[in-house]
Amino acid sequence: GLTLVSTLTLTYEVIQIRIFSYALQPVVAFMAIAIAMLGFGAGATLLTLRPDISRTGTHRRLSILSLCLAASILLVNVFFAHTSSRVMEPGVVNISPLWVGFVLLPCVLPYFLAGLITAVILERGVERIGTLYFWNLLGSAAGCVLAIVLLRPLGAEIIVGLAATGATVAGLVFAWPEGGRLRWIAAGAVAGSLVLVPFSPRLLLFQPDTNEAVMKLTQWDLAEGRPGPVREFTQWDPVGRIDVIKHGRKHIFVSEPTEFRTVTIDGGAMTLVVKDPRKPGWGKALFEQSTYGAAYHLRKNPDVLVIGVGGGSDINTALYWNAKSVTGAEISLSTLRALTGPYAAFAGWPERTDVVEVIHIDGRAIAKSTDRTFDIIQMSGVDTFTMHSAGSMVLAEDYLYTTDAFGDFISLLEPDGILQVIRFGDEALSLSAIAAGALRSRGIEHPERHIVALQQNWLSGILVKREPFTAGEIETLRRMEDRKLPTGVVIPHYDEAGIKLSAPIKILHPGGKKQSRRDSDFFDAMAQGRESEALMKLKLPFIVPTDDRPYYMLGSWMSLLQRKLARNPLIDLIITSTLVTASAALLLILLPVAWVRRKSDASAGTMAGVVLYFFSLGACFMLFEVGLIHRTIVFVGTPGASVSVVLASILVSSGIGARVTDIVRWSAARKIGAALAGLLAVGLFHAFFAGALFEPLYGLPVWQRSIVAALALAPVGFFMGWFFPLGLGITASRAASLVPWAIAVNGFASVIGSLATLPLSLAFGFRTLFVLAALGYVVAVAVMMPMALSASKRSGD
Repeated sequence: GLTLVSTLTLTYEVIQIRIFSYALQPVVAFMAIAIAMLGFGAGATLLTLRPDISRTGTHRRLSILSLCLAASILLVNVFFAHTSSRVMEPGVVNISPLWVGFVLLPCVLPYFLAGLITAVILERGVERIGTLYFWNLLGSAAGCVLAIVLLRPLGAEIIVGLAATGATVAGLVFAWPEGGRLRWIAAGAVAGSLVLVPFSPRLLLFQPDTNEAVMKLTQWDLAEGRPGPVREFTQWDPVGRIDVIKHGRKHIFVSEPTEFRTVTIDGGAMTLVVKDPRKPGWGKALFEQSTYGAAYHLRKNPDVLVIGVGGGSDINTALYWNAKSVTGAEISLSTLRALTGPYAAFAGWPERTDVVEVIHIDGRAIAKSTDRTFDIIQMSGVDTFTMHSAGSMVLAEDYLYTTDAFGDFISLLEPDGILQVIRFGDEALSLSAIAAGALRSRGIEHPERHIVALQQNWLSGILVKREPFTAGEIETLRRMEDRKLPTGVVIPHYDEAGIKLSAPIKILHPGGKKQSRRDSDFFDAMAQGRESEALMKLKLPFIVPTDDRPYYMLGSWMSLLQRKLARNPLIDLIITSTLVTASAALLLILLPVAWVRRKSDASAGTMAGVVLYFFSLGACFMLFEVGLIHRTIVFVGTPGASVSVVLASILVSSGIGARVTDIVRWSAARKIGAALAGLLAVGLFHAFFAGALFEPLYGLPVWQRSIVAALALAPVGFFMGWFFPLGLGITASRAASLVPWAIAVNGFASVIGSLATLPLSLAFGFRTLFVLAALGYVVAVAVMMPMALSASKRSGD
């Protein structure tokens, strides 16, 4: 029963993160892990205050709690589906804290019930805690894998229904020894929940927030008297929910009228699939006279790498310019399946297999694994706003916008090749700063000579070369500025958002007579190595992202809103939600103190030691876990694989470590000391040397890299798994009544640990997380060691 509850709970948690990413802003969605751990801690707190829950009729109570868990999963998600759109006010970037609380607070309930069930079982079986904790973590690992494996074929709604069904099955398992009426009630609940599963998509009508692209597109079509959009293709994916949409507006103009479809990811990030009219030279105004074609003015008949295929605009551009070969890397398998399947003939380019090859792989992974070189590497508007399941506000594409990433891409260029990156708004200078860092890492002293920055209305971008741009190349690009009038490109869905691909192009650097003082000051600062200082003065993201601090998207949002609004609502929400959630966790840690002190014979020193030990474990386990996930994301290569491989490896190896504590016949003090020594050795190795371990192995297939990552992470998880069961066993030997409270403290500390990953990694980087986590475990062992020695003496070890 414990294994089943752990499996369904982790499956549900991973899926809920995907649902939050679709229905809420990422700033809100990153709270998902904290919500889960808050619920787990609250369940253990209730057991602390009401220990009679586990004293009599345990199987009956566990069965009833499991049936309540099933009902809560369904009811909470029905409520969420009908209220989540109220979190963001329509038409403005303003998130209501009251609605955030109203929508998210009920989401704690399923985790509260799951935490109570788990705490009851662990408390009743504390004498064999290592074995029970092993099955608990094994179930959690299975849940991580199932969530990713089942997401595409079944969808989030069906999986939520199956999670509720799993809870009813757990209720039947727990009721079985009791027999009688409860067994039949549980069996009926299983049958009823199975009947409801196929109807889950109708019950759980999740919607993106009112400011996402898919909602705006609906409003535009209806406002102009056209039929609303129709979703022709929908599939949930670890990267985000993919929708292919047919609109009431039938044509765009490029400059001839052309049919199109819109592809949205999580309802927000939007790309177009343009129908290939099968006419030579079609789309000249788009592919030749917009930023898409800038690099091609300098390189004819190139070999091209497209990072982020999306709807295929970059591939269409390459084909227009008669590319010899086009390799497309796309992180979303669902997008590839849609475009190379039902939309292949519509888009046209998927059928050009003589020239075009598309691969399901992350852009960084292909840069690390391929031995090919390219004349042009194109990355246009690649983002999804999809948060990694690790939390910490790192989005799926953030690892494409770091100095390490740009260095990888530059290394794939032919000696005279070009990297072109196109983004939105006022990002040309931020991108230039990243490119400068990458070029300097290659020993280039004057990166400003290797960068061209350009702007086209709300689009901005850079071109980067390994060699300085020649005067002839710069003159060729400046001819693009000669066009003063708009072209015939009309894409209303882009035009409404300010992405006017018909607008004239401006070269920001190297500037001529029209270069602004702002741009010239920035690139002058770059010549002196002071571009980060210049960005800060301009109120642009001044922490240039690296793989250790990959926060490009968050920095861009913050700077954009800071310039538009007097107060930044995203910053306010992050601070408010973090403080409220952390305060709630601390309050629930302290709430049972007086009760436990009155009901227990434990001394104040013992209670303080238990709190500090389990607080350190909960917080530092999360810091280690998040750090390990981010150490392996690029190596494994896809979000789905990285989440399932990394979390499953950590959880399984931690479970094995917990089981070993029941097998090894050492004293408690010796066990905890050995666990600390092992964790410090392998944890700090990953902090400082994991890159050197993975670097030679990027050429392996994804499944082999996944195995390598799992094996590399297993030692860290193995030693982390020792501390929780050992601590509970030592606590039980001193004061058994403290066990539920210790479990609660561990859960609440995990809340604080998950929230702390954002400010710590943003300010100091993920390597710092490893160091802080290691120090936290040292503190925990220092606190618990006297009690461990005392327990060993009493047991005669």
